Amino acid sequence: MDLGSLIAAVLLSIGMIGADAAINAGTIAFKVEVTEELSKKGYTRQLVDSLLDNSLKQLVEFRSFVHPPQLRSSEEKSIVGAIAESLNLKDVTASFQSEMGLNPVRLTGTLMPGNASGTECGRSSSSVLINQKLTDAKVTSEGPPTTATPTQSAVAARPSTAAPTHAMPPSMTAASAVPAAAPVPAPAAAKAAGNDEQLRFVLSGQSTHTGMFIIDCTSPKGQSLPDFLGVMATEIVKRVEPYAAGLALFAEMHRLHAFMQHESYYGELKAFVDGHVASDSFGADSGRDYASFQNLLGMAAMMAGYPDAAEAAFVKASEVDPEIGYAWVNQALLHLSQKRFDDALQMVSHAKETKTVSKAPFLLANALTVQGLALWGKNDLQGASDAFLAAVQVYPGTFFGYYYWAKLMESAGDAQSAKVLTARANSNIASFETYPESALLYFIVKTDKDFKLAHVNFKQMRSAAEVDAVD
Repeated sequence: MDLGSLIAAVLLSIGMIGADAAINAGTIAFKVEVTEELSKKGYTRQLVDSLLDNSLKQLVEFRSFVHPPQLRSSEEKSIVGAIAESLNLKDVTASFQSEMGLNPVRLTGTLMPGNASGTECGRSSSSVLINQKLTDAKVTSEGPPTTATPTQSAVAARPSTAAPTHAMPPSMTAASAVPAAAPVPAPAAAKAAGNDEQLRFVLSGQSTHTGMFIIDCTSPKGQSLPDFLGVMATEIVKRVEPYAAGLALFAEMHRLHAFMQHESYYGELKAFVDGHVASDSFGADSGRDYASFQNLLGMAAMMAGYPDAAEAAFVKASEVDPEIGYAWVNQALLHLSQKRFDDALQMVSHAKETKTVSKAPFLLANALTVQGLALWGKNDLQGASDAFLAAVQVYPGTFFGYYYWAKLMESAGDAQSAKVLTARANSNIASFETYPESALLYFIVKTDKDFKLAHVNFKQMRSAAEVDAVD
């Protein structure tokens, strides 16, 4: 046995190759060639790889309960891959994956000069992350939905189970909870392609969500390379990880809420989700994926001012996957804003029974916070205080628990306690843990205005006083 094979055998015996294969089974590897004509103009493969990689990472690299796979260029090697390559044992991980049935998604494409006869796809990622024209959508949205609001929750009560204590998941700040919507910075060599020059991008691949696919798009005249690749990144993510694409559109809706563009974005998001659900390949997606899409639609409907549609979506999410605890909490928040306090408490009770909530301290704290608010609405001030106390004990890093507890103390005339609790809320506001699936990240409850919800962008908030000023 030669030295290379011996080292490979050692790596396999200690589990490094197997672990590398399993980890990278969730990776989407892409390889894009560039024609010689474009390379001579400065559009090198390395530049295209870098720009596309940046655009893709903006869309998929975020922490989520429905976490999408990671993406990397074919030039990036894992530790095992780098060792294998240095020993001329290329693709040792890929071979092991093939044997074990752990094949990651591999995308192959080419960037070439385009012409006027090509098909333009979408809009620039610097303005909108998801293009309006969903060419593969079979169902479209025409204005707000008309689903009737049930007077009571349609979900039956479930037996109670104890909520075990678990370690906190990896931390994350509020500012990084949703995908960034900023444009990809353009290196000097990647500025506008010229007034008349066009680019064509052709890529093929296969996804568990949408099956085999081919993307063939031509840029509008004069569109810069970074903008064009941003659009292509969107097209790729729509096929490879549709939930990430939907969440990116929701993030844009959240960002533009102050500019009153949220209704149109809700229509786009609903069209995207309906189109994906109606596609032939949707059967490959799990019930959890579908439930998460419904939860996303519920939050978008809340943001757009369609409470009936929001409730219908949350109910559907919970019916499809009763363990999707954050949908229960989101529905409770909706009921709270409607002064349906008993319904809100029922939803919180369901949420606390799910593993999703009971195993995540910050989610359990969110549920307890909504419980405290509902009890406050019922004028059970001691019960509300106890719930807020439980929230901060479960997750000391919470902003919401301390913030609303301070408001309760202030309303009760205990200014000193309110001051102490507000100070704790201020210390947590820049770093409290949350995920984009939680509606508390996007709304503040105005306890002094009949528990109405006000849209808030916590990326812009630096203190409880700034949150107070949101209306």
